Amino acid sequence: MTASNITAIDANTTVTTTVVVPPQASNNKASPEDKGRRILTHKLLARQLEYYFSTANLSKDTYLSTLRDLNDSYVPVSIIANFGKVQALAPYESALEAVVIAATDHSDLLEIVELDEEGKKISKKVETEKATTTILAVGSTTGLPIPVSQIPKMDKPKRTNKIPESSPSIPKVVNSTFVSNVQNTIIIREVAKEVGEETLKNLFDFEGCPSVKSIREDLHNCW
Repeated sequence: MTASNITAIDANTTVTTTVVVPPQASNNKASPEDKGRRILTHKLLARQLEYYFSTANLSKDTYLSTLRDLNDSYVPVSIIANFGKVQALAPYESALEAVVIAATDHSDLLEIVELDEEGKKISKKVETEKATTTILAVGSTTGLPIPVSQIPKMDKPKRTNKIPESSPSIPKVVNSTFVSNVQNTIIIREVAKEVGEETLKNLFDFEGCPSVKSIREDLHNCW
């Protein structure tokens, strides 16, 4: 909320100043379950960002590769935050904030930097003399494409056939494929020829994702 304070300068002139009052912190603390879901979402976003900057993706993604070439091996956060998959993994805050949180708190392979108006990284040595206009950007810590083998795998949850009877939202009769060891077949298309099956399986090896039984190509695919 804001409050206006009017100060008289003379009989004919007044100046209006606006005082911004920061909102008080909410007393409603998030539950452990909510915190866990938020952390998991940020981790999933971090893995997605790492994949964007991986050798497997940059070898075929000319758009991101061009952006990196123009911005000292980084991509402006404002651009990558508009990607559909990034916005889908930002339910708790803006996509811009989610990218910064994921890259800084949940990834050892990414970093957030500032670029000048010419797309050059601003080093800490000249931080005090930096240009008035800066661009927040994200990229790999090495400035190079990330090998897919370095992207961390998400831990899979323990699977169990035991369903609590007290939960009204869970049916009493449960099909075995609903509870445990769900096996999926992934159908792929437009995947680079050099990307192997093991690399593709690693992309789906994260918490909450059912185990992948097989991967097969769609019609007219090059893999």
